Amino acid sequence: MTRLILDHFRRWWWVLLPTAALSFGLGWYICVLGGKSFAFWVLVLCLWMGATLLGFDLKHGLARTLLALPLTARQIGRGWWFASVGIPALAMGVLLCSGAALWSHFHPAKDVPALKLALACLFCLLWLGNTFTSIYGMTNELFGTWRERLGVGVISLLAMVMLFGSMLFFQQLFEKPLIFTFFLAIGVIVTVASWFRAERFVVGRSSFRLPVVPSKLACAEHCPPVGGGGVPFLLRTTFVRGFSYLLAMVGLMALLSLRPESGMSPNFRMVMVAHMGSLMCYFFIVLYHAVPGLRQLRLWRTLPISASRLAAVILALAILPLLAVGVVSAVVAGLAWGEGAAITTLKSYAFILAPAALSMFLATWLGTGRGVYVLLFLIIIGWGTVKPMLETRLFFAQMPVGLSSLLVSGCVALCFFLTRFIVAHSSHGYRAPGVQASPLGS
Repeated sequence: MTRLILDHFRRWWWVLLPTAALSFGLGWYICVLGGKSFAFWVLVLCLWMGATLLGFDLKHGLARTLLALPLTARQIGRGWWFASVGIPALAMGVLLCSGAALWSHFHPAKDVPALKLALACLFCLLWLGNTFTSIYGMTNELFGTWRERLGVGVISLLAMVMLFGSMLFFQQLFEKPLIFTFFLAIGVIVTVASWFRAERFVVGRSSFRLPVVPSKLACAEHCPPVGGGGVPFLLRTTFVRGFSYLLAMVGLMALLSLRPESGMSPNFRMVMVAHMGSLMCYFFIVLYHAVPGLRQLRLWRTLPISASRLAAVILALAILPLLAVGVVSAVVAGLAWGEGAAITTLKSYAFILAPAALSMFLATWLGTGRGVYVLLFLIIIGWGTVKPMLETRLFFAQMPVGLSSLLVSGCVALCFFLTRFIVAHSSHGYRAPGVQASPLGS
């Protein structure tokens, strides 16, 4: 397992090295701020030092492959815990303290905020443990008794509160003792659970034999399925899962941010929830829901459907959940704050459909390799930066609903025709990305 962990660090050095350099700089930055708000940047760095990278490998079937090795499920699970939680937390703590020590060397007359620095190191461990729980597979364990499923659901809910709540409360996280204690307790629970349930992650995610699930239904004569085949089933199941997850995420963000004591005006809070909600929905539905499904594109191409229908299915995997969550959010915002809030929310989710459709086209064209994920992250960061600039400088938010709908429809239609062209005339998108491998230890 040690060689597998070292191989993981070697393959992802191009992500870990810049993140480590930023962690060192963040230690300097904490001293410059004098211990003021910096929690958000610690969280962002933890996302790229931990299980997010492991999640990309797991989507390629790494966990099932490891079961063929002479390793127990406990060794695999806790080994990956050390690789994505223990070792990165220790490294980030050392880097943060090193950056602060270098700052203190050049500013000997000033005091180092040692308490805030220690709290930042502690929350590195907790956020890494929370990411491990969210990505490695806590929610994939669907079998067991109702008590086990309830426990998994509670831990998953706490992990979601820890992730999105800390994003919204980052300015008060190290300033208000009550908020700090709340997230500290959740982080400790989730991190401890991730360690003790690391073995169950492996069994629940990659077991070759599924456990027997007793059925209470009476035996009946088998009836062959009728209908339109697997494509409607694919759209229905992926839509229900994606819509349920995104709606719960947006609702949690709204409850945490739209509070009177936050110190922000109601209009600003409403716009922030609409913008951040649509951006986070795009992030999760495209990268963790729609794009991984394109690895089955070779099989989808063998179905007796046209290129136009297949291109529509590819775009619908990302667009339908985003559109449904946007409509529901706009209705709730309209009932709560009036027509203006509904239009603002609907526009935020409508404009996010354009980069979502573009992302699906690029993943179809270029495949689902490492470079495509980097490109998609650049699109996410670019849209999150450009859209507020357009709203503040070019009065993008005051664009009429009809014109904005026409603009978004044109972008989605263009992506549809480009995706259809790739599906009909190219086979590059159906080839699995090549993986350059070498014997372990060589």
